[in-house]
Amino acid sequence: MKHVLLFTGEDTFRIRQRVRALERVFAQKYPEGAVERLDSRSTLSDLTAAALTGSLFGGKRLVIAEGFWDKDKYAQTEKTDWWGQLAKCAETASVFFIEPVLDKRLKWAKYLLKTFTGQAPFDPLQGSALTRWVADYATQQGGKMDTQTAKKLTEHCGHDLWRLSRETEKLVAYAGGEAVTSAMVETLCERTTETVVWDFLRLLSGRKRGEAMRLFRQMMQEGQSPHQLLALLLREVRVHILLKGGLAEGLRGGELAKATGLNPFVVKKTLPLSQKFNLRELAELHEQLCETDLALKSGGVSVSADDAGELELRLEQVIIAMTGSI
Repeated sequence: MKHVLLFTGEDTFRIRQRVRALERVFAQKYPEGAVERLDSRSTLSDLTAAALTGSLFGGKRLVIAEGFWDKDKYAQTEKTDWWGQLAKCAETASVFFIEPVLDKRLKWAKYLLKTFTGQAPFDPLQGSALTRWVADYATQQGGKMDTQTAKKLTEHCGHDLWRLSRETEKLVAYAGGEAVTSAMVETLCERTTETVVWDFLRLLSGRKRGEAMRLFRQMMQEGQSPHQLLALLLREVRVHILLKGGLAEGLRGGELAKATGLNPFVVKKTLPLSQKFNLRELAELHEQLCETDLALKSGGVSVSADDAGELELRLEQVIIAMTGSI
């Protein structure tokens, strides 16, 4: 069914860009055409009316159904030759199904993925592909940004294209026709919690106690939640344990990503840090963090909206423990 496209993947920004581009093409090709939009609240009858029922004015229709499908709606299609009818409507309608997250274990999701294969999944951009995207987006906005500055921006603000697009637009406007610089990124763009925590973990893995402690205190002064930091530390330590365990079993590269269930980019980025710890250190650190988490939840650590000093002290003890050996 070439007239039916499925858009799926975690990168909702590029999905949105692609769909809007195709909408513009549709409008140019069919100036008398109509666009109809459906969502999770719409019924199968709504989709049938939009896609399978002929227009009174005879114009072509573009039907965009976002987050529409679920098991109940799919079950309704199985009671009739609904999909066969959809296959025959190419002359009167084009249909876009936008389903960013599809659980491949579900019958209806499997059917969509198997049947509509024209579009590759929009997976998150990583590494050099992400850097190139940022630099190209700056050019599209009428600005200039070299790849080094683009890389600086991704390191500063993370990998979310929605945020990166906004930050790039802001930087281009500020630069006023000049090239965007790394200094502008530092001055104008607030770092994400994830990138700050990543720098913090990098300092911990490098046993740089003084710098790690200064960054920790800076995060606390800037209003970073110690609860969130504890959760992020727990998550990161668990990732390190998974990677060290996989390495101990002789796994490498793609095998390591597959066995741990981690994104290959996460594996590539985290592995150099993991290799600076041994499993005993990580196990002890994990136990200390879990004890802190349990004490926090059971009232063993006193925390109020105005005073999280006791939890901050516990986290400082974790920093000392992680940077205690060279």
